[in-house]
Amino acid sequence: MGLLDHLKRRHSWLEHEIASEQARRLPDEARIGQLKKLKLAVKDRMLALRAEPARHSRVRGAPAEA
Repeated sequence: MGLLDHLKRRHSWLEHEIASEQARRLPDEARIGQLKKLKLAVKDRMLALRAEPARHSRVRGAPAEA
């Protein structure tokens, strides 16, 4: 299980938490805002990892390709 898999699960969990909070009779708007910020940060991190697959998948200690 890699970092990207972990981030995908975290993103899904945050989506669930946002939906659950919004479904409450009196949703906590501050909590929803915090969850949305976290979700966006996770999404940005996933996109960054996908943009540089070679950098994150090479063997530790192996020289980087030029």
